[in-house]
Amino acid sequence: MPDVLGESRWIVPECCLLAAVVQNVRPLFADDEFAGAFESDITEWNLYDIGPRDGSTIVAVAMFGDVSVAINGQTMFKDRPVNVSTIDLVQDVARSVRVESKQGS
Repeated sequence: MPDVLGESRWIVPECCLLAAVVQNVRPLFADDEFAGAFESDITEWNLYDIGPRDGSTIVAVAMFGDVSVAINGQTMFKDRPVNVSTIDLVQDVARSVRVESKQGS
């Protein structure tokens, strides 16, 4: 069984629900959910559209050694105009991830 090493969840007003999950396995998604890849300063991220394929449920996943980081975004109100799209927010948060290793633990 995979171990969740840490997680946080936020509500981004007028946009979406956002979560970050760190675990010791890479989450798997179907090939047809792959929506692209993008680079950050430290790694490449894979982007998945895991909802109704309309950009309302997005996950960005990256590996850092044996640890994965997944940034999840889910649009709360599809019928309201928003200042930032779920996919843009997920990518921005993923690009802000910094990894620090603990020596001697």
